[in-house]
Amino acid sequence: MKKKFLALLSLVLVAIFMMFSGCSGATILTFENKFYGTSAVPVGYTETATYKVESGEYDTLIRDSSISEQTLTYDISGTLTTKLLVYDANLISTKFNDEGIETDITYADKGRVYYYETVLQVDANYTINGEQIQSPSETITTKIYFLDIAQSLSPIWSQTVGNYSYLVGSTESGFQVNKVETKYTTIYNKNKYSIAQEYKIYKFNESSDVTPIQKSHNKNYTAKTILDNNQLLFAIRNFKPVEKDASAYLPTLSPVYGQTTTLAVKNIGTKTETLKNFNGNVAQLDVPVTEYEFYASSNKNTGVQKYVLVQNGVATNLPAKAHIVKYVEPLTILGGTFPCIGALIYTLNSVDIVNP
Repeated sequence: MKKKFLALLSLVLVAIFMMFSGCSGATILTFENKFYGTSAVPVGYTETATYKVESGEYDTLIRDSSISEQTLTYDISGTLTTKLLVYDANLISTKFNDEGIETDITYADKGRVYYYETVLQVDANYTINGEQIQSPSETITTKIYFLDIAQSLSPIWSQTVGNYSYLVGSTESGFQVNKVETKYTTIYNKNKYSIAQEYKIYKFNESSDVTPIQKSHNKNYTAKTILDNNQLLFAIRNFKPVEKDASAYLPTLSPVYGQTTTLAVKNIGTKTETLKNFNGNVAQLDVPVTEYEFYASSNKNTGVQKYVLVQNGVATNLPAKAHIVKYVEPLTILGGTFPCIGALIYTLNSVDIVNP
């Protein structure tokens, strides 16, 4: 594979938390309270979900014929855990003070503040030109506080921390495995957001004692008109209905790129998704879902679309709370024509709800 640049970024594990750069409008975002219902969400409501994560193929996300299995094979498996907690907005200031979060956004009389956390943990195994490379215990953690649906899910503070490996086409004869450690923190004020980026990259199996690269971004924005990337899947759960083949548009801020992109989310139809061993139950669980395809709206033809299947009705042992039943993202080789080599598939495995 002469001079082919390969940067899998842990086979694009980070893609669940990243969008592509673009521009956003100033339309006030609106959502429905699908995850809970018509009544007010009680303080103390907690929802924990786990997902089985595995590499494979899905719909259009299949291996490009130009990438032979003699050149590259891979296997990725692990778990994603998501957690949602609901706080009283009138009492959140004390918690923010304890955590060092400073913003001029006011919370009093704003109803609820949501906290949403995701933890992705995977083991990745690659064989490149016959050489086996193991990268266990890769982790990406996201955290975010944001206002409730009545306040357009306006973000307040978010953070992404990652520690993972990626593969780079380094020479004529082979590839180099690097490690990367990242930390991105975004704070939102009434009219401006600030992003602090910190990351360091070093060769696999070499010392991590390198000087981190630090950057910052400060930009103006209009409140209630953008989302943070770390709350995106929660926002899609609470979409207002769009007809089949119609799209909604969500301006979304990625801390990696330091600016927003207009994300197009298209309703591609309804179907039944079957879950196996859900909550440890041997019986299969059939869940009615709406399937969405989403992508940066200026990049429809670049092969970067993702898929998300959202519960749209009652299923046995799974209350109708618009759960994300499946999430699928592409695995691509970075560089050249960005050929796809498959997909990373997240399938709902369990849900635990505490409803005071």
